[in-house]
Amino acid sequence: MLRDVTDLSGDELVTHLRMIAITVKRLFFEAKELGEAYKVLSKRINKLYSIWKSGNF
Repeated sequence: MLRDVTDLSGDELVTHLRMIAITVKRLFFEAKELGEAYKVLSKRINKLYSIWKSGNF
């Protein structure tokens, strides 16, 4: 049974996107782009959260 995407950790999401890129050749570039975009966005959100938590705006 498939899990809801909101239940996945970041690493699991990137792993699933890589699996899609490998197994479904026609989605290779889209899955790769989504994985890269997710990693960038995740880093930006984590940095923003750490700045907000520290109070150093």
